[in-house]
Amino acid sequence: QSDCGENHADYVILALMNTPMFLLNLGLVVVSLLATIVSGLRAHRRTHLKLVMATVVLLGLAIVQAEIYGRSWSFSAGSLKVHLFFAFSALVCVPFVVASGVCRLKGGSIKKHRWSVVCFVGLVLASVATAAWMFVDAVPFE
Repeated sequence: QSDCGENHADYVILALMNTPMFLLNLGLVVVSLLATIVSGLRAHRRTHLKLVMATVVLLGLAIVQAEIYGRSWSFSAGSLKVHLFFAFSALVCVPFVVASGVCRLKGGSIKKHRWSVVCFVGLVLASVATAAWMFVDAVPFE
């Protein structure tokens, strides 16, 4: 049991059941993010805005699932810190992407919006890559 009275065995069972769902959702995030980028580049604003909302929801679900899934593993402190740096940095970028997008809708700079999107996507990709890296030496709780 953990300090909070939670049983690690419950997390292992939950994580094992959530693995396919987590991977499916992560794949949906990637597909949705790509579709959002393509729709933005093609100036399909209605589609782009709908995809933005879907991507944010899917990303939120992936974050919650990653938290639940991660509770059943012991990660290297170093790799976890690197991953969390990229993950939190990506989240910090979200308001800038949204603000630059709203400005763009009102006739603002496309360069600012693209720059904020490139930063966000780069940090998301780094977050996904470092998450995979964390599992190289991770040990499941028993």
